[in-house]
Amino acid sequence: MQFHSPTINHSLARHAIGNVWVTSEIACESACFAEDDCMSVNFGPQNQDGKHLCELSESDHEISPQDLRQRAGFLYKAVENSCSSSPCPPHYKCQTGFTKNWKKVDQTICFQPRSDTHGDFTIKESGVIHTFKLVHQKGTISCYPKTKRNYWGCLHRSYGDRTLVTVITFTNDTVLPLADYARNTGPPCGYYSYKIEGLGVHSKELVFNPLPTSLRVKTGQKFRVWYGGDLVNCGEKTNEGETCADVYAWYD
Repeated sequence: MQFHSPTINHSLARHAIGNVWVTSEIACESACFAEDDCMSVNFGPQNQDGKHLCELSESDHEISPQDLRQRAGFLYKAVENSCSSSPCPPHYKCQTGFTKNWKKVDQTICFQPRSDTHGDFTIKESGVIHTFKLVHQKGTISCYPKTKRNYWGCLHRSYGDRTLVTVITFTNDTVLPLADYARNTGPPCGYYSYKIEGLGVHSKELVFNPLPTSLRVKTGQKFRVWYGGDLVNCGEKTNEGETCADVYAWYD
């Protein structure tokens, strides 16, 4: 899913299907990305809590031009899709859809949070990928012996149950920009920790944000799944356990 350039100080009225509070524009796009009926978003100004109102709409400016109106402080962004230029016949609905083009990438992979024990997967089909998701199959991990185990993060009080630390990298360990990662901030080993709206360390599916630029992949290309602390060799001596997941890619 790709978005057109934003229209400043405008929003689409009368077609809202949901509102979420987000911390960034890309998080707003991701919320639309995850909603089958979403065709555009209205991204509002920051409030006192540092959040932005993200309004999801089931139409866009091409289908409903009369509803694109001036609105100070908002950005309007429409999804690039064929529904706008080729509307469905009456009584049918055209969906942009986030769930329709998920393709399983490889067999179940497992990774551990210490000793450089990443999980490797191999691309089976060439094409253009917009993002990845991990679907938990078995196992749990922890970052301290006295903390509860989970799927994707660390339940130490410094992190909480909404902070994720599972990342995907190229084989040279460069992290794919699939989230808004911390950079040497927060608690020790906060590198590559992040939050994604609506997800937590116990979520069955870890659906990453859309890539800023779609990724062209080739059959046989390899990637890695890492626990963030293990990737940067920080505080991993107290980490334990193993998580196993299926890897899916969202293809164009």
